[in-house]
Formats: sequence, structure tokens, C-alpha cells
Amino acid sequence: MDEFGIGARIAAFDRRNGGNPVQWGGWFFYLNGAQRDTDPLGPLIDPPSDEYDLLTNILSYHKARLRRAVQEFDAFKEQALHSDNSCEKETLAALNELKDTVSAMNEACVEAQKNLDNTPQRQRRAAILQSAAEQTQRQKEFRDSVRAIRI
Repeated sequence: MDEFGIGARIAAFDRRNGGNPVQWGGWFFYLNGAQRDTDPLGPLIDPPSDEYDLLTNILSYHKARLRRAVQEFDAFKEQALHSDNSCEKETLAALNELKDTVSAMNEACVEAQKNLDNTPQRQRRAAILQSAAEQTQRQKEFRDSVRAIRI
């Protein structure tokens, strides 16, 4: 990386936002909610000030980490199934460690989802969806009642 180029720009952004970004789609997400485009010339976006947007980015970060941990677990497990079993204890220990990592990532994902679900925007959306579902159910019941009336 040169001192003033694109690499330095990204490195400074990484440092400012805690490093350790994880890719999800065309973006890298950071634990603090910041994000940057996968294109090195693309935008570098600091954590949003809006709570909903911030928690959405944080959830994306945790989902991406979970996805990566699951992929690593699956790949290692598949490799272990096709190995000569010369290091059984070490292989099983490593597989269990990866399993624990997936569990931890899943818990972080659940917690991030819970935080997002508790935002006023998400609660309003849930109320709107619930109202729409109730209206659909009332319409179905009405149509069923009309169909039941025969001559």
C-alpha cells in the first residue's frame, strides 16, 4: 500500500472503524455499523446516525460472520470426512471449536436481530404487517361466509 493512495484511504477507514470488516454482497460491514464498497474506489460510509440503519448494518455484519463461520465449518467437516483419520483427536477438537464459533456467531446474530426488532421503525412495520394479515383473514372469512350461503 502506498502512503497516499487508495490502499491508504481504505486502511485509514478500517482503523477508524475498528478493522475486521466482513463482506456481505457488494459491501464490507464493520461491527460499529460502518460500511464500504468492495470496489476500492467506492464509497466509504461511516456508521449511520439513524438507529434503524445502524442496527441494520450491524445485523448484516453478524449475518456475514455467521455465514462465513458456517462455510468454514462445512468445509472442514467435509475435508475430515474424506481424510485418512490419522489425527482423529485433533480433527474432532478443531471441528468442535468451529462448531462453538458458529454457535457464538449465531447468538450474536440473534441479539442483533432482537435489537433491530425493538426499534420503533421495525415495530411500526410489524404492526402494519399484522394489520394487513388481519384484514386478509377478515376478507377470507367474509368470502367463505358468502360462499356458504346457498339457495
